[in-house]
Amino acid sequence: RPMSSSAAAGAPKVKPDEASKPAPAAPLTVPETLKYHLELIERSIASKDPSLVQRVLRYANHIRKHIRTAELLEFVSSNIGNGEAGAAARALLEAAAALEPAAPAPPAGTADASPAQSSSSSSSSAAAASDAKAEKPAADADAKDVPKRKPVPLTADSAPERAMYIGLLVAGVAARLGMWEPAERHASDLVQAALQLSRRTLDPLAGRALQLMGLAAERNGHLPALQPMLLSIHRTASLRHDTCSQAVAINLVLRGMLLQRRYLPAARLIEHVEATLPLDSSAQLVRFLFAKGRVLSISADYPGADACLTQALRKAPASTGTGFKQLVQKHSIVVQLLRGIVPERVVFAGIAGSDGGDPDKRMAAALLPYLALTQAVRRGDVEAFTACMEAHRSQLEKDSTLPLVQRLRRTVIRSGLNKITRAYSAIGFADIASLLGLDSAMDAEFLCAKAISDGVIRAELDHDRGCLIASAAEDVYATARPKEEFHRRIEFCLDIHTDAVKAMRYPPGAFKKDEAALMEARQREDEEAAFAKAIEEHDVFGEEDEEDEDEMDM
Repeated sequence: RPMSSSAAAGAPKVKPDEASKPAPAAPLTVPETLKYHLELIERSIASKDPSLVQRVLRYANHIRKHIRTAELLEFVSSNIGNGEAGAAARALLEAAAALEPAAPAPPAGTADASPAQSSSSSSSSAAAASDAKAEKPAADADAKDVPKRKPVPLTADSAPERAMYIGLLVAGVAARLGMWEPAERHASDLVQAALQLSRRTLDPLAGRALQLMGLAAERNGHLPALQPMLLSIHRTASLRHDTCSQAVAINLVLRGMLLQRRYLPAARLIEHVEATLPLDSSAQLVRFLFAKGRVLSISADYPGADACLTQALRKAPASTGTGFKQLVQKHSIVVQLLRGIVPERVVFAGIAGSDGGDPDKRMAAALLPYLALTQAVRRGDVEAFTACMEAHRSQLEKDSTLPLVQRLRRTVIRSGLNKITRAYSAIGFADIASLLGLDSAMDAEFLCAKAISDGVIRAELDHDRGCLIASAAEDVYATARPKEEFHRRIEFCLDIHTDAVKAMRYPPGAFKKDEAALMEARQREDEEAAFAKAIEEHDVFGEEDEEDEDEMDM
């Protein structure tokens, strides 16, 4: 029966493409995600591809933040067993359950009012999605990465990797709840188990466990005491070509040295391991660059420290690691001020880069003391700089930037002296001392002489008259400074390109795909060369036979 015009006008229009699309799959719950991660670990062991384990570890932090202790306890009971490791994990989770706050109740009248309803709805949606997928296969290239709802049976060989992954989740939940001592003990047990087993499929998991153990030890206040054990782990990892544990162990040793302010041994360690240290992980590379930048800043190598801190800030993750990025930015600001460079205003607004973007309020609030220091340095006001440093001394000590900030007093004096030479053609040393807050005119004369010898100002000293005579301002474009700045920027871009080339990765066995084609091409070239040689020899012998026939005719 034909539809009336009014009904046809009110009916929604459905496109043929939309009608043929399958229903979207329901999002995985936390237990389903954990089972899928175990499947990925199984596939990694079967294919010997460590990238699958690394993909699992990328989502481990997200699961650690959102998983409930009861859910993890149930998962541990069903996947580890009743051995010693399972009993320790369950005991730790039972202790953590007492500290975990209660889950907020869902609002009334919603579809997710009860876990049973949510699980039933998700299972029905998953069944509908699987039926639609059976009718029409997906054409997307990433369809192979869609989680399979049917669990793969775990073999006996995967038990160490499975126990290691679940142990990392247990230690991470304990660390999230502030149980640092149990978290350190549990992570230490995982590291020792990985060292005894010596399985290459455990290397990424062992590196993550070692990182968690170092974090817990630092929170407990005895990270420097673990230096002998960390160096032993580094030697073992080097012999086994375990790149993950090598980088983590060296970064933890450097972190312990910096906490103890042992900058000279840290500099020697960096010089010794920098050429051979495998920094495949961007997180470990950023940590190493930050430690190197701090050591170079203490040793007064400000250009090198600025380059390392800038690289660390650029390579840091964009969405996570807020506290780490704040600390790197604070050290970068102080190092730039020591170099005589005033940071841009967008840096203190929490905007990453000068090309705009949304400001980060937490970053801007954390950089307020350094904004006041920068303003005092820019004005050359010694009194304001001293007052600001004393007001924020506790924060500077917490950030480990106080020794560098104390060196800025000379920079503040030089900045003020530079402004004075621009404003006055001749000024007495007593007036300079009063403007800069110095003790006497003799101190002002010594500072002026030092600034002239270092090339900070262009002026002359008149000791008889007791004054400073400023010279005419030079044209900066008539000097070599533009060329040096341009050369510095080119070197920076080339370094970025070199690091990008070094960081390129290829899947294992990728060269074997074209190996048969290369062998055929080489065989074809050899045959062509042999054929060409045979033709050449035939031509030579043919010419000799013709000459012999001519001689016989004669």
